[in-house]
Amino acid sequence: MTLANLNDILQVLKERRTHCRELLDLSRRQNRVIEANDYSTLLNILGHKQRLLGRLDELKRRHPELGQQWPILRETGPAPLRRECDEVISEIEAILAELMQTEKDGADELSQRRDATRRQLESIAQGIHINETYRDNVAPYRHRFLDINR
Repeated sequence: MTLANLNDILQVLKERRTHCRELLDLSRRQNRVIEANDYSTLLNILGHKQRLLGRLDELKRRHPELGQQWPILRETGPAPLRRECDEVISEIEAILAELMQTEKDGADELSQRRDATRRQLESIAQGIHINETYRDNVAPYRHRFLDINR
């Protein structure tokens, strides 16, 4: 389907907006499951997001002329339809801005958790190293206890 008029463009924009809203909802859910440490649900959400991104890519592949047709039809189309297209585009931009922030927040949370885990592992490794060092430097096992019968 080629985008021959503003109605066609509006339908594509509405479809894109719907997918973007779904991505934002999934991103919000993703952050909630990260906070809840529910990583199996996180994998399901990531799979769903992957499918939505695929749909957006498919939409872009089906309508590569959108970027060229919109400026042309914007100038010649009926004012109410142009206005509606502009509103949908503005909504998409706002959704994408919020989506980017939500994704950044989730990535920051995961980075903090990763760093905390790394610090804990380093602390454990350091404790093991110290324990091994002391064990190697003390008397043999049988000499560590006081024999009160002697």
